[in-house]
Amino acid sequence: MFEAAYNAWFVVLQPNVMAALMVGIAIGTFVAIAPQGLGTPLAYSLLIPIAVTLPPPVAIALLLGMDGVTSFGDSFLPVLFGIPGGAGSQAIILDGGALGRRGEARRALGAGFTASMISALFSVFVWIIAVPVIGSILPWIGSPELFILVLWGMSTVAVLAGARPVKGLIVACFGLLIGTVGLEPFTGVERYMFGQPYLLDGIDIPVITLGLFGIPAALDLVLRKLGVEQDSVKLVGSLWEGVKDAFRHIRLVIQSSLVGLWVGFMPGLGAHIADWLAYGLAAQTCKGARETFGKGDIRGVIAPDAANSSMDCGGLIPTTLLGVPGSLTKAFFMLALIMMGITPGPDMMDKHIELLFVMIWVMFWASLIGGLSCMVFIKPFAKVAELRYTVLAPLIVGLGFVGSFGSNRHIGDLVVFIGSGMLGLLMLRYSYPRAPLVLGLILGAILEKYLYISVQRYGFAWLARPQIMILLPIVVGLFMYTLLSNRRRLDAVEETALPEKD
Repeated sequence: MFEAAYNAWFVVLQPNVMAALMVGIAIGTFVAIAPQGLGTPLAYSLLIPIAVTLPPPVAIALLLGMDGVTSFGDSFLPVLFGIPGGAGSQAIILDGGALGRRGEARRALGAGFTASMISALFSVFVWIIAVPVIGSILPWIGSPELFILVLWGMSTVAVLAGARPVKGLIVACFGLLIGTVGLEPFTGVERYMFGQPYLLDGIDIPVITLGLFGIPAALDLVLRKLGVEQDSVKLVGSLWEGVKDAFRHIRLVIQSSLVGLWVGFMPGLGAHIADWLAYGLAAQTCKGARETFGKGDIRGVIAPDAANSSMDCGGLIPTTLLGVPGSLTKAFFMLALIMMGITPGPDMMDKHIELLFVMIWVMFWASLIGGLSCMVFIKPFAKVAELRYTVLAPLIVGLGFVGSFGSNRHIGDLVVFIGSGMLGLLMLRYSYPRAPLVLGLILGAILEKYLYISVQRYGFAWLARPQIMILLPIVVGLFMYTLLSNRRRLDAVEETALPEKD
């Protein structure tokens, strides 16, 4: 293992790998800072067809370089405009927006960048420790246990993806159904092909996701005209003061990093939970926070930024070592690995241990370079947040058409792109979450593989394995708790919103 880590370090330092890392960091930073409408799922959809043609270390550097720095750029919109950036930047608005309005935007951004960088590096260290720890329990985990874990992860994400849990589950099942199109992988039986050779290998998932996220995103930008009707605050204040603030509150940074790691490790929770949990915990544990939080307290920026950053590594730990993605973006990364012939999970420890450490070192460098570049290029990056919708909307649609057709150079891909775009608009119109559909598509083949192997090897006796008899009640209990608690929370919100009767 030490030899693999040593070799992987020098693999990452190769010029082509570092060049791909820099490109990924640039794309990720742009995606995070640009007005809402762009997002990591759309970026993954565009990059995966390109990445899978590259050598695995280069592809990993490109994808994780992009994914690993999005948390750094999430602070720009909350501080400069007082509006959310990525999913993990909701809580930053409260204090970051207040600091921006009173002329301390640079201080807020400096504190956020520094806290994110420290948190990300700390999370990489935790990931390194997790490799031998989880590796020691992998011999007890076979295809039946992996089937249960992946099914739990997908169902939990589906339940928490939207306001209505049942809608999320319906969409996830629909994704599983679409994923069965094509030749059955073990017997070669044709499924739902209707005599179309184009469907022989199934429907290209990146093409579906390009339409599902790209077309609604472009329309959303046009309708809301984000970045045109709003003026940003002035980028003034002391950046260095913010850096010192992060180190003054290093305990808070570590505390929030642990929150982010835990949220990332648990399937379905996501960034929109991590930042609020860290913010709430900071409000309870920091001296005088109850009086100052929400009014421009720098600690209210540090806590959610640190949690948001560490969550990325937290989500990669179960994704790579167990094959259980904790979020949609980690499922996209799993898809890219599978398309390159790399199976996440126990195989990473046995067959691809060096690539596993390549991922770890890529995240190390992405965190370091991403944080420093945000501080050095803070002015030009802030200008990206002011891009007009007239530039972004045609860019999204144009890249979508090019990316979908360039995937297989087949007219059928353009039909799928437009059709999935219309489906995405309908899902938004009727409040159906899109993430579970993509999860069902990506994880369907993995679930089918583990179920087939389990039945072929053990028959239905796999349900009586000791590990399953322990794991299954825990997973079912956690899922039901998540489902019911989410339902109660929604009912409480709706009850509060009802008008009072005369």
